[in-house]
Amino acid sequence: TLKINAITKRTGSIRVEVAGKDGRSFEDCDRFFGDLQWTPIAWKGDTDLGFEEGTPITLRFQIEQGELYGLEFE
Repeated sequence: TLKINAITKRTGSIRVEVAGKDGRSFEDCDRFFGDLQWTPIAWKGDTDLGFEEGTPITLRFQIEQGELYGLEFE
């Protein structure tokens, strides 16, 4: 599970993509907005990143009118 600490304006949002993983695109990512305090990121409601622990992955962030302060894996 990927959790983020971030904030957006009312009209902003944050979405995350896991590069090269089907079902984990920006389009599949639930849109997050507001004051996000270690909020789990989900793709169509599913928070599983889809990889085994220890596997290198590339994350892409789409941030509109917001700031990302931190992220953690759980």
